[in-house]
Amino acid sequence: MMQAAPRYRLDEASLDHAFVRIANGDMAPLSQFVSLKRVYGAETLSRFNMYNSIAVSVMPADGYSTGDALKAVK
Repeated sequence: MMQAAPRYRLDEASLDHAFVRIANGDMAPLSQFVSLKRVYGAETLSRFNMYNSIAVSVMPADGYSTGDALKAVK
């Protein structure tokens, strides 16, 4: 996990100023190993058994049992 002050991570060119040590002991810019691509999507995804999932909160109305509520959700 890399950390840097905001002024050092403002744009993609900042990757040229972050270095990692390679096998022979030399330092190489991170941009040599990483390319950035802007992708839009959900910040987090919930999964259950490898399938997309959502959390559901259910409160049965008066006169209905929990079993009735489970049948309605299914």
